[in-house]
Amino acid sequence: MAASVIDDLVWSGVNNLLDSYVHVEATDQVLVLYTSDSHEAAAWVYAALEVRRICVSRVWMAPLHDDGFVERLASALPDPSEVTGRIVVLTFERDTMSHSLRHVPEPA
Repeated sequence: MAASVIDDLVWSGVNNLLDSYVHVEATDQVLVLYTSDSHEAAAWVYAALEVRRICVSRVWMAPLHDDGFVERLASALPDPSEVTGRIVVLTFERDTMSHSLRHVPEPA
């Protein structure tokens, strides 16, 4: 598989997402959840957040059914006492948005 190169138009779109829709701020902590079919878009957003020095974590998820997802998500959640801004969750999945939580996991 060939590596993709992000061009100016895509980079502008990623930054527009973060600035105009998410309104991400320096004090936010971001979780990027993604399935394998969307790893490239998730990586671009992750990179843009790192460039901005915004605390960001990635959590992979299997589409439709993922027995370990809740545990991986719980381990990525920040300690609430250390959060000064918002916890922002961005999900990237191509064909479905299949992950719904029946409960919010406690931070690890």
